[in-house]
Amino acid sequence: MGEKIVDGKNEGYLNRNYSFILITSRAITKQIKDILPELEEKVKYDIAERIVEVLREEIYPPESELRRDFLNSVKEARSRVKKGKAKAYKYEEFRKRFSDG
Repeated sequence: MGEKIVDGKNEGYLNRNYSFILITSRAITKQIKDILPELEEKVKYDIAERIVEVLREEIYPPESELRRDFLNSVKEARSRVKKGKAKAYKYEEFRKRFSDG
C-alpha cells in the first residue's frame, strides 16, 4: 500500500505516485454506516429463512415418512377389510361421528 503516515488523529498512506491517501475514523465509520442496513437486512432474512425451515421440519414430516405412514395405514385398512372388521356408515352417521361440528 505504501509508507504509513500518522498526523494527529489522521492516518494515511503514500501510494506509488506519492499522493497521500487519507484514512480517518470518520471515513471508516461512514463506510460502515453505509453498508450496515444491507448487512442487517441480510441477517434478518437469513434468520427468518432458518426459522421457517425449522418450523417446516417440525410441523410437516419428511415426504418419505409421510408416504411410509400412509402406505402402512392403507395396508392396515386392507387387512381389516379382508378380516371382515370394516364398518360401513350411512352419510349422516359418518358425519356425526367424524366431523368437527
